Amino acid sequence: MIPRKYRLKKDRDFDILFEKGEYVSSELTGVKFLSIEQADIGEYSDTDLKIAFVVSTKVSKKAVERNRKKRQMREVLKKFLDQNKIKKGYILAIIARKKILDKDYKDIKLDIEQNLIKAGLLNENSQKNNTNT
Repeated sequence: MIPRKYRLKKDRDFDILFEKGEYVSSELTGVKFLSIEQADIGEYSDTDLKIAFVVSTKVSKKAVERNRKKRQMREVLKKFLDQNKIKKGYILAIIARKKILDKDYKDIKLDIEQNLIKAGLLNENSQKNNTNT
């Protein structure tokens, strides 16, 4: 579970993110993101980071499968947060796509990392470390 301070919870914030945010995607996931400055949400500062996870019933009708993929995505982001890989000052939603059901944790981690790089949300020092390994 990611810490409470990083969770995007309010419907109003989701609406702003999906209305104004930018989107990058790949085979398994998509990332909808918006800087807090652009969102103009007064209660957040540029040092905050808010994250949500979306796995719709279009991905799977079974709640068990949807919840498992959400847990896996949360774990990926939790590790990135622990390593301080993600830039602050953004609200973002990690959105699962249908093909995620056939993949394991390692594939999901790689996919999310690639999307965060595309979106420019990973800190530069963490990107250099990944290219060297």
